[in-house]
Amino acid sequence: MRILFVSPNLVPMPPLFGGAIEEHIWQLANALAKDGVETAVVGNILPRYNENNITSFPALSYNLFPLEFPRVIPLHLFQGLRSYRAYRKAGEYDVVSLHEEVSSALILKSTRGGMGYVYTFHNPFSKLGDDLSPDNLLRYSSFTLSRWAVMRKVGVVFVPSRYYCRLIRGMGVGNAVYLPQVVDTLFFSPDRFAGRSSGVLSEVGVEERKYAVFVGRLSFRKGAHLLPLLSRVIDVVAVGEGPLRRSLSRYPNIRCVGRVSRDRMAMLLSNALVSLNLSQLDMVSYTLLESMSCGVPVVASSIPTFREAIREGENGYLINIHDAKAMLHRFREIVKQEQLEEVGRKARDYVVKNHSPEVCARIFLNYCRTLRGA
Repeated sequence: MRILFVSPNLVPMPPLFGGAIEEHIWQLANALAKDGVETAVVGNILPRYNENNITSFPALSYNLFPLEFPRVIPLHLFQGLRSYRAYRKAGEYDVVSLHEEVSSALILKSTRGGMGYVYTFHNPFSKLGDDLSPDNLLRYSSFTLSRWAVMRKVGVVFVPSRYYCRLIRGMGVGNAVYLPQVVDTLFFSPDRFAGRSSGVLSEVGVEERKYAVFVGRLSFRKGAHLLPLLSRVIDVVAVGEGPLRRSLSRYPNIRCVGRVSRDRMAMLLSNALVSLNLSQLDMVSYTLLESMSCGVPVVASSIPTFREAIREGENGYLINIHDAKAMLHRFREIVKQEQLEEVGRKARDYVVKNHSPEVCARIFLNYCRTLRGA
């Protein structure tokens, strides 16, 4: 079987400084290639990382991730057009895996779709009655348009969240199925950087197991505004960029390190006491799963998608981010718990069992084979 993945092309692959969709594609494509599947990608692959000789059909990547609304709109339109133009040079494949609304709509309009096309829905939204913010209006509109222009024209719509899979099936997307987020469990491992992280920790100004780490966009939606409150309990290392970085940098117990390399991010994750995932809206986020894969307990907002992965007190912790007093009290309790190491081990076991590349590639390939036999 020959499979072609169409990337959004916001960043090259592997995404060294962020890019969740590109990460999903890269891990899935490599797992399939290792299993003997002929795999290609519309997108840029950094040559030194292409150990499995995945074919690349390049399209210019601007490496501007992450962008805030509304600047992200013209970038997606422009990059979608570039991805479509690169796709036209790729030739015939048994399965084409689509991941971004603009390029997907253009491709399906030119081919009329069919069972050889699959689409992965990556962008969460809230119901309009719950959130009328410009960001959510854009997300909901994007879903509505892609449901008409993309989802009804493909054989399967993969959704990396059971919650959103049920939600969009109830909204008329009857071909939606669950496909877990794909995590590089070999790279994000408790032992990978053992004994090699002291220089990084010293540079940041923290000690092993004496800080909490936050990885993601420093924005209100990601919950970065809550970091000053939690930094009263323990030092916080904030990895990422965003509109709140300047204000967060003023707090003495918050270390804002900006965008860092993938290696450095994994070091900061695996040496933290806990990882903070405080989003108000998200899929089952990569930073949550990568933290768990590193054997680090996650303290996460109690939103439906995070509750899919976290079993309270067993492999992580859920907190109410809308009650500051209760959140702070609960966080103080969590960081003092003696069983944090055991919670981290169970978190690692969960991700290896449910989100490793081999597991996800097997699920993906089984659906593709079923489609081709239909």
